[in-house]
Amino acid sequence: MQILWQVYSILILHVIKESTACSEFCACKWKNGKQTVECANKNLSEIPDGMDPETQVLEFSGNKLNKLSKELFLKKQLINLQRVYLSRCKIKSVHRDTFKGLTNLVELDLSDNLLENIPSGAFMNCPSLMKLTLNLNPINSLKKFAFNHLSYLNTLELSKCEISEIEEGSFQGLHSLEWLHLDENRLKTIRGRRTLPENVKGVELQKNAWECDCHIQDLSAWLRDFNIPLSVEPVCQGPPRLAGRTIKSIPAAELACLPDISPTSFYLELGEGKNVSLLCHVHAIPEATVSWWFQGQMLQNNTMVAPGVHLIYFVEEGSENKRSELFIYNANADDNGTFICNADNAAGTSQSNFTIKIILKEDPIVIIVSFPLEYFLFAVIGISVLGLLVLIVIAVLIVKCHRKNRRQQKREQTKEVTLQYQQNANKLGENVECLPDPLKVIFLFFSISFQT
Repeated sequence: MQILWQVYSILILHVIKESTACSEFCACKWKNGKQTVECANKNLSEIPDGMDPETQVLEFSGNKLNKLSKELFLKKQLINLQRVYLSRCKIKSVHRDTFKGLTNLVELDLSDNLLENIPSGAFMNCPSLMKLTLNLNPINSLKKFAFNHLSYLNTLELSKCEISEIEEGSFQGLHSLEWLHLDENRLKTIRGRRTLPENVKGVELQKNAWECDCHIQDLSAWLRDFNIPLSVEPVCQGPPRLAGRTIKSIPAAELACLPDISPTSFYLELGEGKNVSLLCHVHAIPEATVSWWFQGQMLQNNTMVAPGVHLIYFVEEGSENKRSELFIYNANADDNGTFICNADNAAGTSQSNFTIKIILKEDPIVIIVSFPLEYFLFAVIGISVLGLLVLIVIAVLIVKCHRKNRRQQKREQTKEVTLQYQQNANKLGENVECLPDPLKVIFLFFSISFQT
């Protein structure tokens, strides 16, 4: 009887404690062996003060928190929380120290909020987290190391978000992850064979926009190596030739991308008899088959070369990155037109057009002018008369020039005699000046007589 009274007393104390330490907006109770506070759908803009520090479970979904501030739970003295439910609280941001002090937190629900990015920094303060729910957030990509600090995380739910890209290494550090939900997103591919965790027991990938081309080969290989059957197999949405088929069922050779070919068009004017090479680059996964076409006919290869012979042949090298070169030797008018480099694989066909215009050689133009015989005779006579007149004019000029030269020589001789006479007279004058007057007269008389 005494034991019953003790148990009864303890229950009464718990009821009194709950009634005094619980907000008027919340319900405080023991639920599933945990001290629980339920404040769901109360239109609250913040977590009420005065809650029991021993609270282990907080149900606060359907309120209007907008953001989770720095040391939110530490300031409320709720450091013993193990499960926190904050779904539908219109949360747009989470401070990196929001969960500071929550070392015992094992479950966190942030679904159906307004988060555009994974609050990776905030998870550093809850290393014991085992279940994280982020469904129905407008998250568009998962960055590398997004969950790197959650080594004990067992379940990660990212369903019905807007994820279109998952970087390789996004799930790095999730050593204990067993269940991964990525269904109903906008994923077209997941690149990298180690992007998805290797130790998961279940993964949900259905209802994404899977594009089954060459970029999905890594995911296809991962699914083939993943031995545990999926609840729903992911199905291709495109391209049309593969739509509706499960990714795992498609052979790798059919997961192809349309060949990328360059140049797409090319124009060349070439002289007749010249040589030319046309180069075509092709990138394709899987490898494309390359062929050359002209006037609707596929060119057959021929590598024998003979001088002066018109010859067309091509060589190629590489596989996924292929180089094909077409050689034309001694081009002629038959080569006028468009040569087509054709690249074909399971995804379809791509083409590159090489248009050639051959410029033909032109023979030299010779102009022949004919004259009547009479015109030719008149021309000869005219030329002869003209030549004779030229000769007469030249002869007259030569005679005149010769006479002029003779007259000039005579004038020069006369000038020389006169000059000499004057010089002799001057010398005689100087000599006479030294003689007596009677002798001067006699000397001058003889000098004049001698010169004459």
